Amino acid sequence: NLLLAYSFLPGKLRERYPLLLIGSGGWGNDALHDSLRDMPFVRWLGYVPDTELAALYNLAEFMAYPSWYEGFGLPVAEAMACGCPVMTSNDPAILETSGGAARHVTPDDVDGMRDCMREMLEDEALRKRMSEAGIARTASLTWLNSAKQHFCLFREVCVGC
Repeated sequence: NLLLAYSFLPGKLRERYPLLLIGSGGWGNDALHDSLRDMPFVRWLGYVPDTELAALYNLAEFMAYPSWYEGFGLPVAEAMACGCPVMTSNDPAILETSGGAARHVTPDDVDGMRDCMREMLEDEALRKRMSEAGIARTASLTWLNSAKQHFCLFREVCVGC
């Protein structure tokens, strides 16, 4: 659906902002990867090591992550921590992770995704606000904070033990 939404953007936007796809090939994706050959402004980079991923987040106008199912949404948090605006799904885990600092779309709403991408590409002030909000949000998403929250939860549960 992301590819469809992107293909429905005006040609000038696609020419100016190519879509970079990141991630391993995956099982059963041969037809998808074959179809990318016919999309001149879409580039599949494959696996990108963590050492290079932050640079891509910092160079991107925004990150699109319309995931269907998530346990936490680490790519969303990583992008926001780099100041990269994020368009992602309305999955409950991602809603919690983003804390209102991302734009949310329904993963099967191609028109909504296209409209959101267009707005984000055309509105520099919006991207700046989202960048600042993402950095502020991720300041609390640390391993230490996670450990403290788990400790408090375990202590609360075990009080009656």
